[in-house]
Amino acid sequence: MQNRPRTIVETLRSHWRDKLVTALGTGLVMGIVFRTLQRLPYDEVTMRDDCVSWDWLPFSHLWFWPYVSMFALVGLAWLSLRGQAEIKRFSLAMLGSAAVAWVFFIGWPTQCSRPYFASPHWLYRLVTTVDAPLNCFPSLHASMSLFAAIVLTRPGAIFASAAGRAAIWTWTVLITLSIVATRQHTGVDVLAGWILGGAAAAWFALRRQQAGNAVAT
Repeated sequence: MQNRPRTIVETLRSHWRDKLVTALGTGLVMGIVFRTLQRLPYDEVTMRDDCVSWDWLPFSHLWFWPYVSMFALVGLAWLSLRGQAEIKRFSLAMLGSAAVAWVFFIGWPTQCSRPYFASPHWLYRLVTTVDAPLNCFPSLHASMSLFAAIVLTRPGAIFASAAGRAAIWTWTVLITLSIVATRQHTGVDVLAGWILGGAAAAWFALRRQQAGNAVAT
């Protein structure tokens, strides 16, 4: 049986080409489908002009920094994977949870009302240009960040220590708050995204356990 990498650096560097190619391929598929669904001619879109979570979290351009950092968190989760089997399972979990979200995007198209600014911050302008205000429920941002955090802090992972868990979950909480504070999603979208991300993490853990049992026997 092949020895597992024993240090953080070894783990991050192991199978890096497979991680890079699979991550780029997975991201490309998800990005293409997401953008395509945003351009479909929907007959009726549910508009959200206000919600309780927006009242709790005032809008600020500064929240866009943790919002876009979600991609760094997911990238770190990709790098933390050990072996080709884990890389494949991670990709399938990402695509599977995204596919569930796509069904909701088509069946119940939703849109969030965004604040208007005469001279918007450049980061706000960038995010709102790239990401149309559709496909809100469930929040894939919430789903992917929760899934990545669980993978990064699971037993035996590179951030499984108390300090590592504190850092990763603090980061994840900031991303979660930013999802609402930037008016990209409502609290309900985030909750639905958590359910989706939790299901993806549960499937990932189950398949990992089954693979371990198969090797043991």
